[in-house]
Amino acid sequence: MLNDDDMKKTARRTKRRIPRRVAVTSAAALAAAGGAAALALGTTGHGSTSPQTFTETVSKGASKDAWKVPVTAVDVKDQSTWTLPLQRYQLRGNDTNTLLEQAAEKTAAAQCMKNFGLTYPHRVPESFNEAVTAKSSGPKNGMDGRYGIHDAKIVDSYGYSWPKGADSERALLRDENKALGALSASDRTVLHGWQDEDTGKPLPNVPRTVDGKAIPARGCIGQAQEQIRQYTGGTDTREDAVNKLERQAWEQMQADPRVQSVFAKWAAGMKSQGHTYKDPRSANNDPRWAGAGATSKEGIATAQADLKYRNEFHVNEVMHQVEAEKQNQLIAQNSKVIADARAYVGHVMRATNAILGR
Repeated sequence: MLNDDDMKKTARRTKRRIPRRVAVTSAAALAAAGGAAALALGTTGHGSTSPQTFTETVSKGASKDAWKVPVTAVDVKDQSTWTLPLQRYQLRGNDTNTLLEQAAEKTAAAQCMKNFGLTYPHRVPESFNEAVTAKSSGPKNGMDGRYGIHDAKIVDSYGYSWPKGADSERALLRDENKALGALSASDRTVLHGWQDEDTGKPLPNVPRTVDGKAIPARGCIGQAQEQIRQYTGGTDTREDAVNKLERQAWEQMQADPRVQSVFAKWAAGMKSQGHTYKDPRSANNDPRWAGAGATSKEGIATAQADLKYRNEFHVNEVMHQVEAEKQNQLIAQNSKVIADARAYVGHVMRATNAILGR
């Protein structure tokens, strides 16, 4: 049977997303996601912010068409279509890049397992559309909820929370856990390897070969990660510098007088309805809305009032406009960080495209 350590290790290495309540707490918690262009609200773009900067759309060949990324038009009312300048230089901060790269890792790991006569125990998507539909029914991407609630239909039913995971996703997780549990000890070694992921030291009493074939040190999953994004275990710091810029821009945005002004107007509107909060984040993060409280009558009523004044004072739009401006300033001031990030993401996405046949 698959033990807890095996499940945690697999979840960490495959980086599955787990649906959770989104709290507007920091840029790190709400990483930027893929869209198609800069929001047309006075935001100054730093070149193209398309998620396809490093994953160019192609039009010939069946396999390439399968992984063709559809262009999403920007909708002022749909935050999941909004973008930010730093997304061009991020892997994990760009949902499209992340989705494609993870699909490539699974594809490469599955081929590695096949070379050992084994079946990879995780779903391997065969197209971009299939990979997208495998996601949870929560936020569409990292931008969807970055600035807080915005969808009236969701707010009317779920308040400050999100719809539960789809039945299809839960069924997928059950099937994958069942497949993992059916692996023998030697098969799991092929999957995870014989080397400790954090220390790099050999694990005790773990074979390095099976049927005369050498097992990759970090298994088929680790080999795929190294092949595509040069990850060899331990703490991955390749994106730390550009993510630091993202956090700085987020903090600068919140302190900007324009944002503070709309926060004050929003707070005054909320107070007139009997809700005392200093800013939208404090309302979203009210402990009363955790768990079942989010969909309580009071929780939904508070979220509805919150959304009313967000819309009246264009709170989310102002936050996005100012954050994009701050990111552009930091991009201009940190040419070395940006050049390194561009090179890294470019390498990863070229390797991704090669594996997916893009």
